[in-house]
Amino acid sequence: SVQLLSILKQRTEDVDVKRYAQRLMLEAGSLRYTREKCSQLKEEIVKQIKELGGNEPLLKVIEMLDVQVEKIGELDGEGNGDEDVKMPSSLTLKQEADTKNLDYT
Repeated sequence: SVQLLSILKQRTEDVDVKRYAQRLMLEAGSLRYTREKCSQLKEEIVKQIKELGGNEPLLKVIEMLDVQVEKIGELDGEGNGDEDVKMPSSLTLKQEADTKNLDYT
């Protein structure tokens, strides 16, 4: 949308404006599309890694990145749009990766 592009060009630090932009993206389905595309790419990457003989550390990195992308799916699938949209912090993402026994470093 033109409105979203205008907001992004501002490079604003205003939290309310950023939340509004997030809401616009949710309503437009942008986050759902992003999640679906990232899932497709992950499947292709994992398949290629396995076809090339595997690489466990690299697969762990891919899984860690997927933890972050899962958060996008959670944002898009929850709520009725009346509450504030909150993106996950890097600490939250690290904790999620730790619960999946992924080495974050």
